[in-house]
Amino acid sequence: MEIQNVVCCGEFSCMLDLEKLVKVFHIPMNPKFPGLTIRHPAKVTAVLFGTGKFICLGAKSYEIVQLVMKDVCHNIRKAGFAQASIKKCSVTNVVASGDIGFTINLEKLWMQNSENAMLERELFPGLHLTTKNGLFVIFHSGKFYVTGVKDITKLDSLWEFIVPILCASKSVQ
Repeated sequence: MEIQNVVCCGEFSCMLDLEKLVKVFHIPMNPKFPGLTIRHPAKVTAVLFGTGKFICLGAKSYEIVQLVMKDVCHNIRKAGFAQASIKKCSVTNVVASGDIGFTINLEKLWMQNSENAMLERELFPGLHLTTKNGLFVIFHSGKFYVTGVKDITKLDSLWEFIVPILCASKSVQ
């Protein structure tokens, strides 16, 4: 499995004057949106709110989130908020994808896991399989993604959990 997106929410130690930050970051502010959207060169987006809260998304790891938000915080201090620091930052969602390497019989998978699975071919080509740590979306091709993971360290155990389930539903060709 490969991480595609890590979403974090957090809070700075102070409230922010977004009008002041617009000048420092040299970006326009959308008057219809209450936050300031910053696109970092690391291809990560940070959304800052006047309350001091933030959302960071698009990173491939938590370490990248930390680096980006430290950089954003540094620029906030340069804007005159000398006391600004990151008070908290936690993962709220991880999206990962993978390929099992063989085709899956989705009907068989659905029958074997009907309590936790949803398959509606006329609406969507994949099967949704709910686990206690995330939601898998599995396709006939063997490709899948998992979302709703709140702890990156759980990805390995999710992989170990899903492999036998997918192997039991391998298509016979």
